[in-house]
Amino acid sequence: MKRKFLSLLISLCMVLTMVPTAFAETDVSAETLQAQINALDDGATIKLEKDYNEDITIAKEKTLTLDLNGHTLTNVEDHTIANYGTLTIIDSSDEGKGTVDNVTHAKAALHNAEDAEVTLRGGSFTRSKEAGNSAESSGGNSFYTLQNYGTMTVFEGVSVSQGPNGKGQFSSLVENGYYNGTGKTNTPKMVIEGGTFIGGLNTIKNDDRGELEINGGIFMNYAQAMVQNHNVAKITEGTFTAAESGKITYAVDNCGCAAEMDKGTLTITGGKFSGSTYGVYDRSTQSPVVSISGGIFSADNAAVAKHNDSNANISITGGEFSTDVSAFVADGYIQHEGVVVPLTVENAVAQVGEKYYATLGAAFAQIPADNTKTTITLLKDAQGGGVQVKDQQNVVLDLNGHTYTVGSPTVGSAGTETNGFQLLKGSTVTIRNGTVKASDYSKLKIMFQNYCDLILEDVTLDASEAPQCQYVSSNNFGSLTLKGDTNIYAYPGQAAFDLWYGLSSIYYDGITVTVDDDFTGTVQGKIEYGAQQEAVVQQKDWKSKTKLEIKNGNFNVVFADSNSEDGVTLEEANIVISGGYFASDPSEYTADGYIAVASDKNGYAYKVEKKTETTVPVEPVVGESNVSDLPEEIPEDAVEAVKEAAANIAVPEISAAAAAEANQISDEQASEIKQNSKFSEADDAKVEVRAYLDIKPEVYSEDSYKLNITPVYKIVVASGGEEDVVEEARPLDIKGTTTVSIPLPAEFVTSADDVYVQHKGYEYIAEVTNTSDNYTATFTNPHGFSEFTITKEPAAEAVLNGVRYNTLEDALDAAKDGETVTVLKDGLSADMSGNSRTITLKNDTDNEIKVTVNGKEYLIVSDGETAVSYTRPSSGGGGSATTYAVTVEDTDNGTVTASVKSASKGSTVTLTVKPDEGYQLDQLTVTDKDGKEISLTEKEDGKYTFTMPASEVSVSAAFTKSEEKPEQIAGFTDVLTTDWFADAVQYAVDNGMMNGTSETTFHPNGTTTRGMIVTILYRLEKEPAVDNGAGFADVAADQDYADAVAWASANDIVTGYSEEKFGPDDSITREQFAAILYRYAQYKKIDVTATADLSGYADAAQISAYAETAMKWANGEGLITGVTDTMLKPAGNATRAQAATILMRFCEEVAK
Repeated sequence: MKRKFLSLLISLCMVLTMVPTAFAETDVSAETLQAQINALDDGATIKLEKDYNEDITIAKEKTLTLDLNGHTLTNVEDHTIANYGTLTIIDSSDEGKGTVDNVTHAKAALHNAEDAEVTLRGGSFTRSKEAGNSAESSGGNSFYTLQNYGTMTVFEGVSVSQGPNGKGQFSSLVENGYYNGTGKTNTPKMVIEGGTFIGGLNTIKNDDRGELEINGGIFMNYAQAMVQNHNVAKITEGTFTAAESGKITYAVDNCGCAAEMDKGTLTITGGKFSGSTYGVYDRSTQSPVVSISGGIFSADNAAVAKHNDSNANISITGGEFSTDVSAFVADGYIQHEGVVVPLTVENAVAQVGEKYYATLGAAFAQIPADNTKTTITLLKDAQGGGVQVKDQQNVVLDLNGHTYTVGSPTVGSAGTETNGFQLLKGSTVTIRNGTVKASDYSKLKIMFQNYCDLILEDVTLDASEAPQCQYVSSNNFGSLTLKGDTNIYAYPGQAAFDLWYGLSSIYYDGITVTVDDDFTGTVQGKIEYGAQQEAVVQQKDWKSKTKLEIKNGNFNVVFADSNSEDGVTLEEANIVISGGYFASDPSEYTADGYIAVASDKNGYAYKVEKKTETTVPVEPVVGESNVSDLPEEIPEDAVEAVKEAAANIAVPEISAAAAAEANQISDEQASEIKQNSKFSEADDAKVEVRAYLDIKPEVYSEDSYKLNITPVYKIVVASGGEEDVVEEARPLDIKGTTTVSIPLPAEFVTSADDVYVQHKGYEYIAEVTNTSDNYTATFTNPHGFSEFTITKEPAAEAVLNGVRYNTLEDALDAAKDGETVTVLKDGLSADMSGNSRTITLKNDTDNEIKVTVNGKEYLIVSDGETAVSYTRPSSGGGGSATTYAVTVEDTDNGTVTASVKSASKGSTVTLTVKPDEGYQLDQLTVTDKDGKEISLTEKEDGKYTFTMPASEVSVSAAFTKSEEKPEQIAGFTDVLTTDWFADAVQYAVDNGMMNGTSETTFHPNGTTTRGMIVTILYRLEKEPAVDNGAGFADVAADQDYADAVAWASANDIVTGYSEEKFGPDDSITREQFAAILYRYAQYKKIDVTATADLSGYADAAQISAYAETAMKWANGEGLITGVTDTMLKPAGNATRAQAATILMRFCEEVAK
């Protein structure tokens, strides 16, 4: 029985020895790892049972799975793993601590050769000895952690790093492709499905000929880019983050430099990208395509940007961006609140057919140049840059009831980009149904530069708030037609439009501006007319080619010569007016058969109408004024001066009024007038409507000048130099507002100060001008003619809607419900009558005033207001409403004043709140007699209003100290006046010791290097010359700090870590800083005997021996204090804020 059992056991063992190794895990604890790998067949899994120090190679034909099993594989002298076959790496340990490490310069933890395939499903891959950002600081030991020339796939659970905490920054972390792909033909491919990748100069470098696809993972970089793409890369997901702010880092750095192997093709459909400087940055010299359709992108400078020399075509069709990326948004898309989305009718600015556009300029850019009529519809109020219309384009801009505000950037010919719209020769443009407004952008000089056939229909061109805009429309060629309710508004003193002929020979066909019969709008501003002198000489018919024709409309304009020195004068202008209303006399330009007469429309003194045709000529004539004999009341010594002054009174509108009367005389009437004269048989007889001013001076004194002015006319028939008055003088009706200029008699005034004109219960303020000591008072008069009294002092009592009234009662009678009457004097009394209404009385004096209305007294503080209500009685008499007291309680730290001390129910009471300096309003409450709180409405400038109840009210207020908003220090956004280090930063900057890390940031929490501190001290010494180099191997002669280190070393201020190493880029510790300052103080022969007992600090024992004395001195001088009451932190890095503070204390307190 024992024999049978033994035989069975032996047989079983023999069978087991025949089972292939592919079906079992191999225990490699007893042999070298390479030996075991070599002994395995394809498909085997090898599981580590211990750590190995060994270089291993997977042969070309070998297929293998390597299970790290929580152990570490470290190389000896070559790549830790060199794969030429098919390799899968996993880590089956629970802790997941399996690691592949490489500690040798120029060798990778994993090298995947051409045609090889590797799949990473677990494990950590690192180069633990690499920790620097230069050849020196990395100890001459640097390389990629992963290097792929074949096919590599990485899954979640894999970790790749370079150096301690991933801070190796000299070589890229992962290379896919070739550093130099010249002569290579294969395409290295890498797919990253997940994992964590930290460190490297670039975290993932897709190099020459590489193809990269990232579908997930976490990528972090301290130095440059999370992904640097040279060839072809696609990113669908993942998180890409700059590990430290303040450095120039990119989430994705795209650099296509060679068409064959460095294509720079980049596709991003998702992921989160956060670069310290840029999210996605392109610096390709080729012309690659960068496509972004999704993802979240943020950076301090720009979410997406490209170098000035980049030729990349960046197209964004989706994603969320922290900065404006509209320059890269694809056609048909728009960036809305940071997110790029497809254009729709809801978010687009303009529409052409079924297509939407993000900007008006983009819509114009798509217009075909074949004269195909294209309509652009504005979908919303918008603002944007200038627009150019080119030759052979035919466009209708339908503003669709909206406003387009044009500004930066402007357009135009090279070097003259000053136009809002540049409409080039050969194009046809119609603009209608809305408003185009000029912004106050400094380069916008011409709103419309027109060389085309331009039609403006029911559109407003508004440059009234753009002082720099010299022309609303400058017309050099083609045509301009104004139709319908079109308006052109220029800024005061600037031109509404011009006509300028002969800019160059290609424009000799000329320019016409036509204001159509159906034009009902307004033109406001100058109208300039001119031509180049050279063009006038060469083109004899230039005037017929430069024509302005006005048929209708409203013109608050001044006709002017062009400003050009070689231009023609306005006398040569071809301007033809056959209709319309004008603020200034257009008689010089009226068409044949038309005449300028007095206007029947407010705001315009003249209108142009067709002249009545008569057989007997009828002409308006303005004659000399008639001055009546002066009354005896006028002093004899002033009679001649008064007569002479009165004879020169001018009312320019009298000529148009005379023309209007003349044009009312029919052919039959003119013949009858001639027949009734003594020249009935004279062939040269003509009828004149002779207008003049009938002037009667009535009172003259040193304070007052009163005279009656009446425009009149008479009908005269003239022939052969003789005349016959057919109809004696009768009043001449001058409608609308007139301008009256009254020369003041000698000695009435001796300076050009304003005077006041009393007329029909109104007061006008007259501007006084001085010409050779002859003074003239000019004013506008909207109330016809009668007696005028000129005074040196104002007489008006109130102002309503800009009109000055001589009595408060007249103003109250004219005031409508809800209007405000401004009271100019104290102690006035008046009665309200007429319809029931509530008005507001406002005090425009510097003191409190009393006003009595309908027997009720109102006290109004300076600049205050009160409501007055009037109720029309049902039968006879008048009445006023009951008023109630408004009481303001005393308060500290500010004042509250009410516009009235009492008010009637329903009236509006205004409270003015003025906090004392350093205080702000905390609470304002109004309560009625029952303690019920009354609702307040906040207005501007510290004013609040409430509606008065049928009860007395009480006003109370409380003030608190203001919370001042901290200001920036030295222009740095990260240093505010409230920061503990603010004064120190200001001091360091002002004294040239430290600069910002950028123009807007100081980076106060950033570390300070040893080289930087030595350089600051060197600057304090005025940078003395040095004879020899620094003497340290790691301080190159061309470095900025080289001379500073040499000076400090020569003067025993620094000693370095050793004779060879100084560590200029190392962050300086607090104890190192103390030691350097201590030696510097000794160098300056400053007393360094101060010392402090550091035993109170729990970490005092951690101070290095070399720095102990220095730390005691620095603490004793107050230069370096504890970070807390019990911690000194001697080995902690000194931040930039701490460094600035220590330096300020040293300079102000120790080295003083």
